[in-house]
Amino acid sequence: MRIFLTVTASLLTSSAFAQTASKPPVPMRAGRWAAQPSEELLRVERNLHRAVEIRPQRRDEPLRDLNISDNEVREIEALMSKVAARSMINISPVVDGCPCEEGPMCTAQVYVVAEAGDRSVALQLSRIQNAWVIGVVQTWWNRWMALLARHLEVEEFLQKQDELALEFPMCVGTEIQAKK
Repeated sequence: MRIFLTVTASLLTSSAFAQTASKPPVPMRAGRWAAQPSEELLRVERNLHRAVEIRPQRRDEPLRDLNISDNEVREIEALMSKVAARSMINISPVVDGCPCEEGPMCTAQVYVVAEAGDRSVALQLSRIQNAWVIGVVQTWWNRWMALLARHLEVEEFLQKQDELALEFPMCVGTEIQAKK
């Protein structure tokens, strides 16, 4: 079900839904979007495009001067244990800066893969106000994955997708905020 991670936002709906639908998919914008595209539709498409562009994934640059301290590793292990992870598998190098959607207090990120029973859990953690947390972008993606897992009818899925897309934490700038 990872096909949606590599497609553009305009194909996001049809590709992901085609993988899960029991009925043949209908045109992507049938019904309420069939007429002239509205400002809301343009926001939905722009937000989905940005979500795909900054999806949580391992980043290896720019590296933070100090990779990770023992205390930070313990903090990450404690956080991941709350997400049902039994044992740590991998913590990526610490990268300096965050997408602007994470807010101005975000200074660094890591990508963590941990074991949770018989499956792996991968999360991007953000360093916000000197604490490792599950940031707003990762939280949004967790909600997106939950929506995909619901196997809704086409029209209901499209409505829920559009609602969720409008909730994506967009910011004015789209550059990575790095320490200078």
